[in-house]
Amino acid sequence: MHIFRNSLITFLLFLVTTSIGCASFQFKREVNQLIAGMSKDEVQAKLGSPTGTERRQIANNDLREIWIYHVPRLNPLTPLYPDLYILTFSNGKLLGWNLPNPYDPNLVSLLPPSS
Repeated sequence: MHIFRNSLITFLLFLVTTSIGCASFQFKREVNQLIAGMSKDEVQAKLGSPTGTERRQIANNDLREIWIYHVPRLNPLTPLYPDLYILTFSNGKLLGWNLPNPYDPNLVSLLPPSS
């Protein structure tokens, strides 16, 4: 009975840790499918609601919105620290993610030309 209980506990721990790792891998795959110029609605449809947001007016015609996603990951060395994804929008259009300075006024050049 003791061996069965230890095996069951080990199996349950395995299921929990692999499901956390899968969530992180799946989120990363979805992020890699994002394209500059996507709308906030399109991004939210792919990734879900962000953990947090921040807005800042950069210039008269440039409202930046930062979306922050904390995604749990499976790493035995840093199990308490989630993966962090920071998405940057300008006037509702995606500029990119994990940019060095999301408030750089020159980032609007990353947007594809309007059609």
